[in-house]
Amino acid sequence: TQRDDGGFGPAEWSVPSAAGPILTELHAAKALGIDLDAGAAVARAVDYLIGTQVRRENDRADGAFLGFSGPNTYDLSDHLANARTGAYAIAGLLRVAGAVDPYYFFEA
Repeated sequence: TQRDDGGFGPAEWSVPSAAGPILTELHAAKALGIDLDAGAAVARAVDYLIGTQVRRENDRADGAFLGFSGPNTYDLSDHLANARTGAYAIAGLLRVAGAVDPYYFFEA
């Protein structure tokens, strides 16, 4: 379920690593002819992902994406970048931007 903040997850919190794959799947569905009328959901998910990106110039973490702060802890730490969330976010954002290739993204 998409939450008010644009992320996806249960009522209590958004799961940062969920937005990227959902963006990719929404575009895959569209390419297969399944119209989910998801334009607003995509825009909100993109805003959510951009909001989880670390923006600190001259910091090694600049550009990384935040993830959960630890096991069974569902809050975002601005001192912890998550590789899984980052990889999924980058893939989803690339797909939204129109990236195609023969392995991961087929043309829509």
